[in-house]
Amino acid sequence: MTVFAAAAAIALILYLTREWYRRYIPVRNIPCLPIQMMEGIPIVDVRDYNNRQVITLERSMNIPYSYLQKAFNDINGQEIYLIAATKLERNMSIRFFKRKGILVKGYALSDHRGCKEKSRLNTMQM
Repeated sequence: MTVFAAAAAIALILYLTREWYRRYIPVRNIPCLPIQMMEGIPIVDVRDYNNRQVITLERSMNIPYSYLQKAFNDINGQEIYLIAATKLERNMSIRFFKRKGILVKGYALSDHRGCKEKSRLNTMQM
């Protein structure tokens, strides 16, 4: 019985570690860019529909993260730019696209804690 409990505890720790890594550890070498630099490659906006009301972009594809599994086939091309509301949404979306073979060239965040640079969506002129 104690062997089973130890195995279950190890499995739980491994699962929680994997989920923590997937959600909170950023993907390296993907720059935070201003919208003006996102030219020539499709822009995918993974913010929820209710978060998108503040800033909207006509040239972006609006696919919330929760719908990516169903709608990622609508994305044309092998390279995209990403717009996310939070770092959590950014990390999960980049890892999803990476698994599907789509390269994320850059991202922009719409929350006020976004990038270290001044490339947040809230400070840009649209």
